Amino acid sequence: MSAARSVRSSSVRRRILAILAAAVAALLLVLVACGGGGKKSTDATLRLTPPNTVANDPVREGGTVTMALEKNVPNFNPISADGQSLEGGMVLNGIFPATFVQQPDYTVRLNSDLLDSAQQTAGSPQQTIVYKIKQSAVWSDGTPISADDFIFGWQTQNGADAAYSAASSTGYEDITAVKGTDGGKTVTVTFRKPFADWQSLFGVLLPAHVLKAGDVHARFNEGPASIAKVSGGPFVLDSVQANKSITLKRNDRYYGPRAHLDSVVFSIITDSNVEPQALANNEVQVIYPQPQVDLVGNVRRIGPKVTYEVGLGPQFEHVDLNVGSPALAQLPLRKALLTAINRDQILAATVKQFSSQITPLNNRIFVQGQAGYQDNVTAEGLGSGNVEGAKKILTDAGYRIDGNRLLDPAGKQVPALKAVYPQGNPIRQQELEFTQRAFAPLGVQLDIVPTDEFGPTVFGKHDFDVALFGWVGSPFPSSVNASIYSTDGGQNGGQYSNPAVDGALAAAAGEPDPAKAAVQLNEADRQLSRDAVTLPLYQKPTFLAYYSTYGNIRNNTTSVGPTYNIGQWGLKN
Repeated sequence: MSAARSVRSSSVRRRILAILAAAVAALLLVLVACGGGGKKSTDATLRLTPPNTVANDPVREGGTVTMALEKNVPNFNPISADGQSLEGGMVLNGIFPATFVQQPDYTVRLNSDLLDSAQQTAGSPQQTIVYKIKQSAVWSDGTPISADDFIFGWQTQNGADAAYSAASSTGYEDITAVKGTDGGKTVTVTFRKPFADWQSLFGVLLPAHVLKAGDVHARFNEGPASIAKVSGGPFVLDSVQANKSITLKRNDRYYGPRAHLDSVVFSIITDSNVEPQALANNEVQVIYPQPQVDLVGNVRRIGPKVTYEVGLGPQFEHVDLNVGSPALAQLPLRKALLTAINRDQILAATVKQFSSQITPLNNRIFVQGQAGYQDNVTAEGLGSGNVEGAKKILTDAGYRIDGNRLLDPAGKQVPALKAVYPQGNPIRQQELEFTQRAFAPLGVQLDIVPTDEFGPTVFGKHDFDVALFGWVGSPFPSSVNASIYSTDGGQNGGQYSNPAVDGALAAAAGEPDPAKAAVQLNEADRQLSRDAVTLPLYQKPTFLAYYSTYGNIRNNTTSVGPTYNIGQWGLKN
């Protein structure tokens, strides 16, 4: 599972960017496989790619591109608990503006279309940030983008009104005031205490006047498509055919550079195995599936008309346990289950088939090579595939394995566990099948259930025992992880709660020194291992393939995805 403020001259900014730059070499690994150029080897050979060296292709005006989307988007509010998904975010990147944009090199950049500046004017004990909105910045219905939209973003995400189901309140809950001056074009945000990741805030600005035109709580939580009919980006929502397609058209009132394409169509294809054929048939021109060995091979065989690449970024695959489930409330059972899972076996059968350099990930906060990364998993034995060790954990705690049944200390049979994953993702189905086989010797049955409503199932209803999916990270590890692992966090699908973790994450969020923040984040991560609530599997590769006739389409492995620069996409001259 997520910008470098243009006018931030403080040493905090320099330290943050220095650490991010150090992570680039490890984060931006790209498969040597550009359509039409050089030998296309079947070997999984990775090479380093210097950051942001992708070409700025000259493109012409007009035309349409169709991109495959692996999930339906029923909710068009990406900052609501039910609306936050990579797929929804990729659709809405071109509609709802951000104050800062995450770049492919894992840095962040001021959205200079929207803002003249964003500057920290005070640091301690109260922190103050001043945003200068461009006078020309308007929503597509002509309403100025103003402080009203910032105030709305704060009020809906600060947790003060429980009727708003926001994905995260991190950072917003520390704001004491948001005020507008200069006709609403200057926004002053005051914090009660320093918030190091202030650049992560207002990553999505919604048109306040549109959401308030009706039941504001319902419109925020349910995210009807109508709210995206008013845009502050280069495109605006044109039409939606549920489970079929979403069409954007150029926003002719956009205040920034005019989008090159007339329209962008997102075609809903929930089975990733179908995407290469759709690409070969020119039914879609862009795909962004999770790579699998057969899928990558099928794209390679299309030939030189297609450019493709595999990237490694701040994304990772993981298995989560729902501690709110009565069956998993006890630590010994959770620890035994996560100990029995054999990560090496899972990787060998899946991602190592096309990328031999991917290894088990041993941290949930940082990815390999990123400043702050350390192994917080193997010391607890998690992911080792040690079935005998898992059995001992159970028997020492009073459990008893009776044939193919596991009896708890009271003599009751541990019920079958429900494992969910996003429908149409064969690699995740395969990973859960290995997990199912790992649980069997412990007498635990795992029922695998795909769902096309993964977000509501996991984060809304908590209707699972085991969930397998991927988090897409950002340059803001403190902010991102607070909502995942804090008590009552908006993305805490496993209903986990530990005051020590809450405290460590809160301390990290207020720590301006990234090195000191990393100490707190790693303490939280170690406790997550001790509590056996989640098991990171591996740093998740991304796979982007597109027709070579299109320019400026780039892999962006952060939470914004490749549509971060959708206004620059176009047909090459």
